[in-house]
Amino acid sequence: MLEPNKPVRVFRNWKRGCYSVMQTGLVRLNVREVLLSGVQFIVRESGRQRLLHSGRKNVHAYAQGMLVDYVHPDDDRSLGQLAGRQALYNALTSATFVDRESGVAIFTAPLAQLDGNGLTYTIEALEQQNLAA
Repeated sequence: MLEPNKPVRVFRNWKRGCYSVMQTGLVRLNVREVLLSGVQFIVRESGRQRLLHSGRKNVHAYAQGMLVDYVHPDDDRSLGQLAGRQALYNALTSATFVDRESGVAIFTAPLAQLDGNGLTYTIEALEQQNLAA
């Protein structure tokens, strides 16, 4: 069971073809889509180096924040597309998450959505986006 006032860590689960949501060191959910607030993008360099030397995948990069919403893999609904910028992480080319278009390292975001399109993040808070809409 998830504790609502504690942050979660979300990483791509390649074996299951979904995202895994961890809290207090345990995988609590596997989801198709997830929306986080107050996000930090974390890459543990020791795990990245292990991957580079061994060629075996390991969980060393994740988004950490407060869980806003998620979609279970069997659920028909969708969160919709977050208005923001695309980001990616590739251990072979970078030690950080980067903006897909500019290649600039990103470390935090007010909101981030992980789904079938990858990682979308916002530069501004949701309240500011709603005022512009």
